Amino acid sequence: IKARWTQARDALVAAMVGQQDAAGMVYRVASRFALCAYAGELASEWGITGWQPGEATRGVTTCFFAWLSARGGYGASEDMDSLRCVRDFLERHADARLVPANVSLERQLRTVHRAGSVEKSTDGTTCFHIFTGVFKQEVCHGLDHRAVLRVLKQRGHLQHDKGRMDTKPTHALPDGTRPRSYCVRATIFDDDMLV
Repeated sequence: IKARWTQARDALVAAMVGQQDAAGMVYRVASRFALCAYAGELASEWGITGWQPGEATRGVTTCFFAWLSARGGYGASEDMDSLRCVRDFLERHADARLVPANVSLERQLRTVHRAGSVEKSTDGTTCFHIFTGVFKQEVCHGLDHRAVLRVLKQRGHLQHDKGRMDTKPTHALPDGTRPRSYCVRATIFDDDMLV
């Protein structure tokens, strides 16, 4: 039984996970689901359940994918939380609190609780400049902002000047200052980790 379990576990986990870059937790949980599937198949083989071969595996695999869907995907949950907090902030506040670049001074002055700006480049890409204070205190509320920045960089969603602590200067504010900001690319909305 133990020898068969080792072979069955590897095949079942590979069938359930199927991704090389899945988080360690996903593999551990898949291994536990695989044990349930193996036990069900053994019970069926011994005539205890009355199920057809493969039925226990199909049922357990369905349960695993339900768990995976509720979890939010294959990635590390901390990384998903980091991406989700930034994406959610942009979805809620981008139109109201991020002023488009090159708009009138009157529009800039009317923006309440300004959090930064939005820039569309000539190649059609969009970048959200979020003031560093807003990013640390509001966007990353309850999370380590350095960890969030690390995930954004790893996933290719952070645009920054080399050697300047992950920031870029914003567009000029009405008072003429250009505070530094974190520049998040709109690619965050398409990240498959959050699907």
